[in-house]
Amino acid sequence: MAANLFMNRRIEQFMTVYESGTIHAAAEALGISQPALSVSLKNLEDELAIKLFDRSVKGMNSTIAGETLYRFGSTLRQGGRFAMDEMRRLTEGVFGGLRIGTGVAWATTILPGVLNELHAAYPELSIDLVTGVGDQLVTRMISGELDVMIAAGSVQRLATPEFHGNALTKLPMKVVADPNSKLAQEHLVSPQQLSSVPWVGFYEDDSMVRFSNHFLALHGLPPAKFAMRTNSPTSLASFIKGTEFVAVLIAPLAKSVTKNGLVELPTTVPLWDLPVCIYHRSIATSLPIIMTFNDLVGAAMRGFSENHD
Repeated sequence: MAANLFMNRRIEQFMTVYESGTIHAAAEALGISQPALSVSLKNLEDELAIKLFDRSVKGMNSTIAGETLYRFGSTLRQGGRFAMDEMRRLTEGVFGGLRIGTGVAWATTILPGVLNELHAAYPELSIDLVTGVGDQLVTRMISGELDVMIAAGSVQRLATPEFHGNALTKLPMKVVADPNSKLAQEHLVSPQQLSSVPWVGFYEDDSMVRFSNHFLALHGLPPAKFAMRTNSPTSLASFIKGTEFVAVLIAPLAKSVTKNGLVELPTTVPLWDLPVCIYHRSIATSLPIIMTFNDLVGAAMRGFSENHD
């Protein structure tokens, strides 16, 4: 199996226990007995001379060593898939698949054009686009469920040798509101005025909360009051219509939602710029499909930035 190309039986069993959470569930998934799996796990811990799990009645809780081994195991498992994809490319001229993780801002603005170009360059490529925010995507990236991820700023959990991060560009943040709202009638909107109205944001978007709170704090203002959150740009725009709510969005998405009847608000001071990074496993750095995707995304991001300076 491609997924097991670089992995031995003990590591594969360890990975299954980690992901299943219990010996019982892992044994069922592997098709072996619980005693046999327990012995295999104990032998692995003895071989490494370190404890990988804390056992309890609720299941198997990984130790720091277990977390570390799981990260490297995920790299090995994904490396096996990459290797098989490369072998297929060399023998058949066909690429395998690319699993991309991204926030909704990119999925609805820049990425559609990028993916069209990517598909044109590799017609046989199977593309999976997974949208989400923050820790959702990072967790999938660490487990090997994603091959590449676009993120806002640096991601501490991916700051390890297994991963490579590439800073693409910085894009400005913009405020959008209903055209009939009070703030939309102002010539310029101040940070104090932004702080005085409810905000609409994306569900579990922790980076947005950190950046916005930092921006408001620089002006001596309290954190933003989020009235509603969603994971849909369409719903976000709908929430704002007919209200005094505002949303602070990355420039490409702000431009996109103005097509749904919202307007951008000019501000007395610039908001913050959002750094955009792309992550993949270090072992994939030289893969043609990863390099092509990185180049296409970088060009699209820079193009938007240059056109909206």
